Amino acid sequence: MLDECATGRWHIRFRDRDYTLRGSESRTLASVGAFRVVPAHDLRDTFDKPLDPRHGELWHLRDSGLVETVRIDRDKPAVTLTKEGRDLLEASRRDADSPDRQTFTHGVQRPRELKHDAEVYRAYLEEAERLHDVDANIHRVVLENELKAEYQEFLQERNRDRDDSDGRPDRDPSEIQDWAREHDPPCDDQGHVQFPDVRIEYDIDGRDHTLDVEVMTPHYRGAHAAAKFGSGFTGVYRFTRFPVSPLGNYMEAVLWPQVRRPDVVGVISHQSALPIHELSDVSPARVHVTLPTTVRIRREVPKGLVIHHADLGPADVERVEGVPVTTPARSIRDAHASHLGNDLVGQAIADGRRSGVLSIVEAGRLQRELLGTRPKRPRATPARVDAR
Repeated sequence: MLDECATGRWHIRFRDRDYTLRGSESRTLASVGAFRVVPAHDLRDTFDKPLDPRHGELWHLRDSGLVETVRIDRDKPAVTLTKEGRDLLEASRRDADSPDRQTFTHGVQRPRELKHDAEVYRAYLEEAERLHDVDANIHRVVLENELKAEYQEFLQERNRDRDDSDGRPDRDPSEIQDWAREHDPPCDDQGHVQFPDVRIEYDIDGRDHTLDVEVMTPHYRGAHAAAKFGSGFTGVYRFTRFPVSPLGNYMEAVLWPQVRRPDVVGVISHQSALPIHELSDVSPARVHVTLPTTVRIRREVPKGLVIHHADLGPADVERVEGVPVTTPARSIRDAHASHLGNDLVGQAIADGRRSGVLSIVEAGRLQRELLGTRPKRPRATPARVDAR
């Protein structure tokens, strides 16, 4: 039963309990249910102010038993539905018979990944704003676990109702690739499928589209980070609300072009690559990124980035903690070409020779090529001869 009260709240009778909800509170329930867990200050009340669990609408929803709050950090609460809140949403939905209806979930399913999951809603808001700017109509969002569940159904389809099944999927890589082409997730030649954190389903002028969004956070390491980075997801984000690794700002820089150009991979270069290799005392105020010469991104470049263009070969790039970086020698040459002072260039060459990232021959070649001098040889210490 649903009736509007004189206070502007709706009165809902559900399971012998009475609830009163504003429209903004109903939207909060739907947003939290769709994304599982949402930071409180990313949600807005009827006056477009961030929610606070200590008072106002979020306090009302908690007091009504429809949501609960969990701590991401000491002063960063996030919101998730209770089972009662999810059931209320399900009972109130208007699209109950639609095959593409929005799924609602309750509770924290992956406590270890709470920080990561809490960022997904923020990434969605950024992409949703861009979609609304082009008059897109967003239908629903599909989280990673839903996409994986559909994939598992496909893998296990032949094992259903088989008494002799050992539970292992009976699908070869070509079948998996065919499934991936039909359902859109990236898939490599070995049949390894990558799933985004959230898929946005929308239409523009009646034509259906999907947009896949991935949030990169510090727990992404090694092969997992590389696979996500190279997946080609349309939106890839890294947020700094929580503590990040020392190279986190560099990962954000190389991912920036992929927000609009998923085929483009940036490489940390020039003065920014030197401190990664521990070469010289240079500390650039902005992050230098090199893109292919054929790429021209028309988006406004963030103030913290400097974009260069060059066609780097495999011998020019290496990875440091998953971040693509130009090699020490290439970094020194590029920094010199962009007018880094000779003192710092000489220091970078000396540091590279001392640490071993540059061979003696390579260091000497750079010294002559860039500075027009020969590296100083260490002075030999004369042998001590004892007088007899």
